[in-house]
Amino acid sequence: NLVARWRSSEAEKDFQYRNGSITCAIKNCGILSHASKVYTHETYKCFEKEFLDGVPLIWREVAQNGTNYTFEVMMDEKSSRVRIVHFNTATIEIHCTCKKFAFCGYLCSHALRILSVKNVKKISDRYISRRWTKDAKKDMYGGNVVKFSQQYNTEAEVVFRNRDMEVEKELRKLCVSKNNELKENKTNARAVIRSKNVKMSIIEELSSNDDHVVKAGDSKTSPILGPPCTKPKGVSNSRLK
Repeated sequence: NLVARWRSSEAEKDFQYRNGSITCAIKNCGILSHASKVYTHETYKCFEKEFLDGVPLIWREVAQNGTNYTFEVMMDEKSSRVRIVHFNTATIEIHCTCKKFAFCGYLCSHALRILSVKNVKKISDRYISRRWTKDAKKDMYGGNVVKFSQQYNTEAEVVFRNRDMEVEKELRKLCVSKNNELKENKTNARAVIRSKNVKMSIIEELSSNDDHVVKAGDSKTSPILGPPCTKPKGVSNSRLK
């Protein structure tokens, strides 16, 4: 029946989450290995993509105060998009101005690049969102602690767990979608600003050239006079009667 199928599907997914092996894109990479052990398969894929996106990024240390470091992270030297990453080597606290962790619940490519540079092999617990881990299902739901039995004894338990898994997927998709939308809006806004700046620059240049022409005409050009009136020989200058 339906409940039996739900129970079978739930048990299979739970087994995959807990026992299924994840193949890391980079072998012997400490931080990816740690992520594969704590995150669900879907969340790990997102995390791994961020890590790989951070590999080609270049960085520059711009400030240091004791164990506090500040870095600039960018795609290349000519890139106009620069992210600022603050990192404390003593507490392993790290913050990036892109704020992706606040949106998605896992570290961004910029922060992961700096952790890699500083040879950090493990994700700090403060940056592992419980809702994306393999053990999330047996913890907090709506503020109430729920302990699920491995036998999934009641229909309510099965329905609740399946519903929560779907909510988790939708939340992750929404976080990624909103983050991508924000990036696209920022890119479009920069393009509009650059276009307006170019137009203003052209207008100012044309206006400056017009002023130069007018001033040059005022200082160098002689006024145009009418031709002199001369009379032929033999014609008197006296008034005609």
